[in-house]
Amino acid sequence: MANPLPPANEFVASLAEEKLLSGLKIVVTALDLEQAEHRGIAYFSKSVIAALAQQGADIYLLTGLGARRLSRGKLASVSNYASMLITLADIIDQLVCPDLPEKRKKGFRFSVNYFFNCAKKLISILPTVLAFPLAKKSSLLPIIDDVLSPYSYNERINYIGDISGIFSAKKCYAVFSLCSALRRRVLRPSLVLGDVKIDLLVTCSPLSTGEIRGSNGKNIPILQIVHDMFTLEFAKHPDNPFRFYNRLVDATRSDCLFVSEDTRNKVCRVTGRDPKDRHIATLRQPPSLDILCLNQAVGIPKFGEFSDRYILFSSSIVARKGLDLLIKAYLNSSLVNQGIDLVIAGKLHDDPYGQRITGLCKSAPQIKLLGYVNELEKSWLYLNATLLVSPSLSEGFGIPVLDAASMGLQVLASDIPPHREIAAIPSLKQAIELVQGFEASSWSTRLFEVCQRCIWGGDNALPTSRMNRYLMLREEFFQQFSRDLGSSVLRSIGQL
Repeated sequence: MANPLPPANEFVASLAEEKLLSGLKIVVTALDLEQAEHRGIAYFSKSVIAALAQQGADIYLLTGLGARRLSRGKLASVSNYASMLITLADIIDQLVCPDLPEKRKKGFRFSVNYFFNCAKKLISILPTVLAFPLAKKSSLLPIIDDVLSPYSYNERINYIGDISGIFSAKKCYAVFSLCSALRRRVLRPSLVLGDVKIDLLVTCSPLSTGEIRGSNGKNIPILQIVHDMFTLEFAKHPDNPFRFYNRLVDATRSDCLFVSEDTRNKVCRVTGRDPKDRHIATLRQPPSLDILCLNQAVGIPKFGEFSDRYILFSSSIVARKGLDLLIKAYLNSSLVNQGIDLVIAGKLHDDPYGQRITGLCKSAPQIKLLGYVNELEKSWLYLNATLLVSPSLSEGFGIPVLDAASMGLQVLASDIPPHREIAAIPSLKQAIELVQGFEASSWSTRLFEVCQRCIWGGDNALPTSRMNRYLMLREEFFQQFSRDLGSSVLRSIGQL
């Protein structure tokens, strides 16, 4: 008689130890890793890669990047190995140093230039769109150390050591985007991932991928991850709501993971999917701060021209983050006159909201607008802050709150469902205080009270003790993340 299966919780708990994903070949989308700014989803993508590799899977990256120094014709005229080296080097360089979008200029001249730029872009992508359903096969590039050596210590590609190869399907994400716009009535992309037998494709954000096939012609199962629904909820969001809705519908037709219960319930309500379906689950991501950067940041005595005691806001500067509320609350408190600065780390966009934030800060030199900070600078800010404040009106999950609370940095956050989910974690709840409502007066009062309590309860070994706590909790959260993701992978391929 065969041995009975262990209970489900014991089975899931054994995934990391037994490496039950050994032998599986999994492709992970690189769309968010290609962006100029690495935000929450990019760090999530890195965690996915690390967790899958820890469990023994062979990981491949699917990128829309390709060779850019040589044309296809010239690449065909060199040896296969030379062509592979050139293409891989170009892709790695673009992942490390992405092209920044051109800044739009105002006026009629801009309108004419913008029209021609759009036409030029459309013409450039048209051959790809037309050829994609016919020239279906992507190129598989193995990772070669000689190509990676110039970028060995670049934190943007610190995941590359867990990658076995890169599938290059040039401009595939642009084609997928058109697929979501046309609802596949006209465009029906079918991408073949050949050369190795792929068991699963994991998308780290919802995509309308069309058909993804193996070299044997069979469809590869897809596991899609959804972070939020902001495009539908906020009119100022830059994404097209029709395309995004279609991507959500396509994502929830396959196995699907959500970063929070709140996001899962919202998306299922919109798409008509049952949130209790066994093929839909919540996957809580681990803290995102880079460990190597934290180790370096501990030894840095000073960063930036601001007070030793400061309140930290660390996030993208968009209206739903509530930064204007925080600035008003700070200015209305007596903290301004007590030598406690407000430090804002996040890219300030040239839009009406960005201009509004700049206007609010003009009369207050105690407010420091740092702009976009790199991973080392961000690590230092978290290690040395007095308090982190997140007054967001809406979040997919709330990574700044998770990162700060994991290292014991006191957090004052808005009372919204994702923040409540984080505050309910036993090891974090002591570090998080939630504020109901979005009135500047109530936030000003709580800001003063919590900040004063943090100052009087200070720790002389603050950066070191915070880092040690962070390392311990991050490992705990990552192992749970790894087990949960491994379980979802096995369910997606029919082994659980």
